[in-house]
Amino acid sequence: MVRPLLALALALAAAPASDGVSAFEGGQVRSPDRAWTIVVPAPRGDSEAVTATAWLNGPGVRGRRLMRFERHVSAVWPRGSGKVVLVEQTMHFARVEVFTLGPRETAAPDRIQADVVRGMAHQLPRIAQIENRLVAFGKAGAATCVLVEESGLPPGRDEGSFVVRRAAFRLDLAAKRAVPVPTCPGAAIG
Repeated sequence: MVRPLLALALALAAAPASDGVSAFEGGQVRSPDRAWTIVVPAPRGDSEAVTATAWLNGPGVRGRRLMRFERHVSAVWPRGSGKVVLVEQTMHFARVEVFTLGPRETAAPDRIQADVVRGMAHQLPRIAQIENRLVAFGKAGAATCVLVEESGLPPGRDEGSFVVRRAAFRLDLAAKRAVPVPTCPGAAIG
């Protein structure tokens, strides 16, 4: 009994820290070391079609625009990477982008989302139109990984039950790429 609890505690300690902000309310998320903050201003007016902007503040950085998003964004702070991973979550889709903690991007353009889409397209079963994409974070050794699940109708079907496919990817934060891996320990999608 003690060993499973110890393993769970170690897995949770190794996972990247995460928190989020709603586009409908605004707010802020601080990094675990409290040096960096993602700020989302509260929306103006009563519009249901809310699009918000996530801004970065930190040492020597004030108001660096990171990304526009709808509904909700989660900030994941991989330890010791010098990066923040922002995950936009709408009702049916999740999108992943990586940003350098600093006044500007110092790495190659972000290809993580394109790598995930391309990698998922090669998974079985085939899906004619993706209706949902969910993302969960985990830890593959020292690297951050994601488990991605997509669902939709199979080709040639206009109705019926959705089919589901899953794949895991290791996030290469330095190169801003997603590399397929067999599993993503610690990641779970309901």
